[in-house]
Amino acid sequence: MVNEGGHRSQEEGQKKKTAVVEDKKARIVTFSKRRSALFKKASELSAMCGAEVAIITFSPSGKPYAFGSPSVEKIINKYTADNNITVPPPTLTVSAQSSRLAQLYKEYAELQAELEAEERRGEELRRRRPRDYPDISKMNCEELAEYKAKLEDFKRRMEEHFENLNKNNAV
Repeated sequence: MVNEGGHRSQEEGQKKKTAVVEDKKARIVTFSKRRSALFKKASELSAMCGAEVAIITFSPSGKPYAFGSPSVEKIINKYTADNNITVPPPTLTVSAQSSRLAQLYKEYAELQAELEAEERRGEELRRRRPRDYPDISKMNCEELAEYKAKLEDFKRRMEEHFENLNKNNAV
């Protein structure tokens, strides 16, 4: 605040003291919010000033998070190229993880729909299948030999018919 003399009050001029958040859950929430805000500010700095920005931070549980513009790898590799040091890609940030998770859920839903469609198609094909096929597991040797002869005759007639069709189409 500005007082009557045009000067800032002591309250506004002083920075808020920071201390470790003692409660574990509150610390995780604080980290997440502050990390998101930090990455947002870094993104703004890069966009507004054309600055190259790379930030790597670790959560209280030790999980790494990274932000880079253009990318963390490019920036670090640019400044460590003389030392032949390369940086592996960072793990996904929470927002990137959420985006990837949403993409995976979408793919899952699409695959599930495809599976259901194929199951319906299979059921339809089973319904259309002729019911007069004999159960060969219940046939004795004589019946199997007779059935085999009928199938071979059917195959011969089908091949003849196919050849006639090909001859007629070739003309």
